[in-house]
Order: sequence, then C-alpha cells, then structure tokens
Amino acid sequence: VADLVPHVEARLGEHDFDSGRRLFADAGCFACHRIGGHGGTVGPDLTGAGRRFGVHDMVEALITPSAILSDLYAPSLIVKADGSVVIGQIGNLHGQTLDVIADMTHPERITKIARRDIESIRRSTVSPMPEGLLAPLTADEIADLVTFVLAGGDPEHERFGLRDG
Repeated sequence: VADLVPHVEARLGEHDFDSGRRLFADAGCFACHRIGGHGGTVGPDLTGAGRRFGVHDMVEALITPSAILSDLYAPSLIVKADGSVVIGQIGNLHGQTLDVIADMTHPERITKIARRDIESIRRSTVSPMPEGLLAPLTADEIADLVTFVLAGGDPEHERFGLRDG
C-alpha cells in the first residue's frame, strides 16, 4: 500500500481509461460490481466510490479485501449438523428452507438448506472478493485500475486528465 499509493497519485491525469476498464473486466470485477451502469449487483456498486474513498482506501481494499467488510456484503458461515459448511449470502430466511447464494459470480445458483439441518449461522470474516487480484499487475496497471474505479467508470472524469479546467 505504501509503495502503490504514491505511484497512483503521481500519475494523476496520465491514467489510461481503456486499460483500467480492461483490467476491471479481466479481474472479473464486473461479475459482482456495477460501475458506470455496467456489471453485476451482488457486490457494492462502485460508481460513487471516488466520492467516498481515496486512493489509499481503494488500494488497501484491493490488497486486503477482508480487512474492512461491510455488513451488507459479508457472507454468512452456515455449519450444518453433519459438520459440512456452506458460505454465502442468505437470500431467504422464511419457511423451512434457507436459500444461500454460495457463488457470487452466479447468483442464480441457489443452495437450499433445510432449517432442521443447520447447527449454527454466523457472519464470515472473509470477503467474497478474492485476495491476490493485484499480484499479476504492474504498478502502472494497478494505477489505471484504481483510477477507473475512483472515476466511477467515467472516461471523461478529471482523473483521466480529459476535462478542461
């Protein structure tokens, strides 16, 4: 984080929108996150992230996604009576069956668990966002990706140096 933040900030106005968008897509971010009107809805909409977070926050979240985990998106850890574990978002708490989205990239795939088979349910401390997303990227690519997110997916955003004044 300490090395990347100054690099991202130093390149203000030199970032490559197309590179940032491609990296966001290649890393699979669009599967869960919506930005600039495109993408999934199971994770936070990142369109306004730049109004709430700075470069440091964004780099830190990408490197250690489980460090700060919102209650809105934290998965549940469900321990069944047979000792097996299911981790995911609870989609339905009614009736005799619990519906769980265990694979956030495929929210249509529901795991059904009979309530009588549940031993315990607790909040998971592990983010569904995988760690190591930045590992294969260069510092310039990370800068483009972070800027793409902070700009809300807007190619005209001042972070890309394309606006007048």
